[in-house]
Amino acid sequence: MNKLIIRWTVYLLAVLTVIAATISCEEDLFSLKVPVTKEFEFRIDSINLKSSEALLFQTQVSINLDSIITAYGGDPEIIKKGQLKSVTFKILEPPTLNFNFISSLRVNIQRPTQNAVDVATAQNSTPGSRELTFVINQSQDALDYLKQGSNFFIRLYGVKNAPMPAKTGRLSLKLNWELTVKVI
Repeated sequence: MNKLIIRWTVYLLAVLTVIAATISCEEDLFSLKVPVTKEFEFRIDSINLKSSEALLFQTQVSINLDSIITAYGGDPEIIKKGQLKSVTFKILEPPTLNFNFISSLRVNIQRPTQNAVDVATAQNSTPGSRELTFVINQSQDALDYLKQGSNFFIRLYGVKNAPMPAKTGRLSLKLNWELTVKVI
């Protein structure tokens, strides 16, 4: 499914390139903002949560924008910038569970040959909340881990401040990036 989305994104880029070339020669028409979204659903178990910071979720992700663009006859250097735009963390079930048991969260990303970098943090300041929005660390360029055959880890850490009121919970972590693509 993700490959299909990326293929359609590349196809859309090609069409927009032709449109931009025929409309005008203004500088702002030569760059496009392309969204890339990854969403992960997972379960946490109250027994495994410690009172200090705990790893709540981790996954290895493979997004190889270089090979996808090259496969469609493009030059990978057209991607000029990558930014993480938003991170949200949601409780999907049970309906009675909220984030009162978590005081803070952080998301980090790590390529196998590099140190982990914190890309987003969140403080739980709204009692009864079932969705948290993270503050993004804008100093990290997402192209460091989205290009060049990138396999990277996404990890979510949380600091527990109270017992989790349910035995298990089903949650969702959603990351949205924006790529700046030079079309001409």
